[in-house]
Amino acid sequence: MALSNAEKVEGWYAEGCLSPERILEGLDRKIKERYHEQQSTLEKILRSTSTDECDGEDTLTKSTFVSLLQTKGSLPESAAGSEAGYVIYASIAYLSKIPFPPTPEQCSSVPVSLTATQLSRGLVWLLPGYYERMTEASNWCRTRTPADHRRMIFQSLATAYRDQAHDSVKARELAPHNAYDVSESSREFAGPNHDDDGDEMYHDVLDVLYATQPETPLPLAPPKRDDFRPVAKRLVQDRFRFSTLAIPRQRFVALARILLALQFEPNNGEPVTELSSFDGAVDSLVAAFCEDAQADVITWPMFDHTLKNTAPYLFAPLYRLLSNIFFGRAGPETLDASSAPTSSSSILTLPLQSQLASFLTGSIYFGDFRRVHHYIGPGRPSTATLAEAMGDILESAVLVLSGTAPTGSEYIFGVFSPSPDKDVSAIQEVPEDTEGRERCLIFQLSPVQDVFRGAVERPGWALGEDGLRFGQDGGVGLFLLSSLQEAMISHRVAAPGGSAGTYKANLWRGSWDLTLEVSEIELWGEFLSTAGRTLIVRFIYNRINILSGKTLCEGHLCCFD
Repeated sequence: MALSNAEKVEGWYAEGCLSPERILEGLDRKIKERYHEQQSTLEKILRSTSTDECDGEDTLTKSTFVSLLQTKGSLPESAAGSEAGYVIYASIAYLSKIPFPPTPEQCSSVPVSLTATQLSRGLVWLLPGYYERMTEASNWCRTRTPADHRRMIFQSLATAYRDQAHDSVKARELAPHNAYDVSESSREFAGPNHDDDGDEMYHDVLDVLYATQPETPLPLAPPKRDDFRPVAKRLVQDRFRFSTLAIPRQRFVALARILLALQFEPNNGEPVTELSSFDGAVDSLVAAFCEDAQADVITWPMFDHTLKNTAPYLFAPLYRLLSNIFFGRAGPETLDASSAPTSSSSILTLPLQSQLASFLTGSIYFGDFRRVHHYIGPGRPSTATLAEAMGDILESAVLVLSGTAPTGSEYIFGVFSPSPDKDVSAIQEVPEDTEGRERCLIFQLSPVQDVFRGAVERPGWALGEDGLRFGQDGGVGLFLLSSLQEAMISHRVAAPGGSAGTYKANLWRGSWDLTLEVSEIELWGEFLSTAGRTLIVRFIYNRINILSGKTLCEGHLCCFD
């Protein structure tokens, strides 16, 4: 009599086929089968740099890893660059142990070296375009989601626990939306990854158990994902809960500084050295990841919200750096970096342009991004002149202003419009084939970075006798008085059933108002060259994959008007 699936799984467990060691071996076989070329490249690098072996494999020490990022990549050769390099190394070391990650206490002891197998395993979990294929997606197993990828990054940086008491109800409420936030083609295989049996880390074990199970000979059907639940519970036992994890703020600052500095290709191939100039931009960016200004840790809900909505391209430089060095090429979901704008600017300095790139890389080719107007001092034009100048820009336009609040605090706000001539009367929908390209939005760069996206078909802005108004009917509003000397910003979180307005507010920040004495105003435009159009074409494919988790072939090109 044939064994049931449950009996078959129990038999495998009793034989040791489902031990953590055997499961990781199964993952390694998958990597070698699916990414043979990348694995070969990685092994060659380790053969040329390794000074030791472990179990017959060449190893890469922590210091050599950082040195490779600096000599073969663009990681700055400075104390700050090395600090970020060590964070990246520790992150990959953590991911190499998925789905049996170390506790925050264990993370304090980072391995001194990694074998080619461990390094490859960590890289494949980290890099877009690879992690999706580490598990299976079918009627019998859930598909991995972009949120799973963000969570992996979060876990790999989380070496602390959050201060608040664990709230199992709230933690479980956060999971369902992310579990089904996938592309239309993958939705039929989407499924929950937090239930009565366990949280997201328990479901990671389930996903991998199903994907690495011993082969079942045809015509018999293999066990389904749910058949492995009893074994997954035994493997997880009473391990720490995912929702208790947190990233130390200063640890994230060290990494974020480098991620911002590498948003653009370094001039003449020379790495960025003046990292101190990024301190203000880093503070604003990191503040977006924290629940409040005094928070010394970053929790998952804030990390997930900010990486998804406020800085979706923040980690693109890391993907590019690691793919090129260790796999010998950019991955299919690795963004090319554009050159930084060459125009001098009082407001949009290079660090603030890097902040813009963290959410507009998929929308603007910064190499062709130019300042067209700069208003400062008492002789400023009218808001009608400003509105006309914005409408005259044929490609994407960015309006940015700096100002001082009555408290003396300095703020920077702005507006991005990909189609100024059309967005003014009705914010345009993003074409389906350019997913990741932003529609009209209001943004904030200082003292906290934020993005407030516009509602399609609502007027982007309106000119009145008293000034120029962006946004109406609640949500976020930016009102420039006719003299261009004063601005008023309102941020209204919609009540249940209420209007979200033209520009959607950030629920995490509550409702508030702000009046600014405007110091300067700049108007920037995108004037695409042939090189810019070619790179934007590539961005269309790359940003689709970065944000949606799809896997596309490398090197395909398309055109758009």
